[in-house]
Amino acid sequence: MAAQDKGSARQSIQYLYKGGELASNSDDGTVTEEHIREVEAVIEFNNIERGIRDLTTQDHLALTAIVSLEVDEETPVRTKQVYAKYADITSYIGVITAFVRINCDAERSWSFSKSQSARCCERDGAE
Repeated sequence: MAAQDKGSARQSIQYLYKGGELASNSDDGTVTEEHIREVEAVIEFNNIERGIRDLTTQDHLALTAIVSLEVDEETPVRTKQVYAKYADITSYIGVITAFVRINCDAERSWSFSKSQSARCCERDGAE
């Protein structure tokens, strides 16, 4: 169950170990699925946090543009709109805007799933 989605024995052992620590700290005599799910959530959060922390400045600004568009309820959004928001942000804070060449045939639109993670959706033909 612990690494059912990932298929890694090492990960299963890590989850069970951490789940055991969690159960012990809660004075529970048994490691339950709830303990493992909580461990999975913490590890996933830490991985996302580490991934965001390791982004370059330009990547942080692009992510800020996407989040800003989502907060303003302007998603799903085309790549051109993300780049325009990104350019506005870089201009506002006085950072050089990275040039991005957009291939119209490969252009994608961005939206957020219910879990608030960005995903790239297939082009729907609309501008």
